[in-house]
Amino acid sequence: PWRANALQSLNHCFVLGHFTAMVWKSSTKFGVGKAVASDGSTFVVARYFPAGNITNQGHFQANVLSPKS
Repeated sequence: PWRANALQSLNHCFVLGHFTAMVWKSSTKFGVGKAVASDGSTFVVARYFPAGNITNQGHFQANVLSPKS
């Protein structure tokens, strides 16, 4: 049930999408890069492999697990 609600919200909330990408069970590699532009703007990029956040039926439920108590 909490995962069903999260999947429904995934299309509406980018923050949730970043969280689920980080906890995606089948993603085994994670990289982050940061750069500062000449105007002082900071850019941060995260890459996951294999890519997660697949919303096809069953993928979300299999890869975003319920919290352990």
